[in-house]
Amino acid sequence: MVPTTEWYWRVLLIAALLFFGGWFLFRVNQLYQFTRLGVDSKRFGNWGTRLKLVGVFVLGQFRMYNRKGYTVAGIAHFFTFWGFLVIQVTTLVLFAQGLFPGLR
Repeated sequence: MVPTTEWYWRVLLIAALLFFGGWFLFRVNQLYQFTRLGVDSKRFGNWGTRLKLVGVFVLGQFRMYNRKGYTVAGIAHFFTFWGFLVIQVTTLVLFAQGLFPGLR
């Protein structure tokens, strides 16, 4: 059974997406307002260095397998991290296919 073949399931899915999308935007605005209460730290210089550090430490997970004695656990963490990112993309594709049944 495909849940979005009937019109009422599709309406329910769209209503849920609108509700939770609105809740997400509400929370983003709330956190943004909290952030504006803080003091400016002038962190937006050195874009090249900062992007390199994001690539090395976030995308590459370098700290996890650079530690002495943690090589196997660090490599496992690397693959787990990237596995979850792949699963997130797949989940978005499934949501889109639920909204638009002919989408491939």
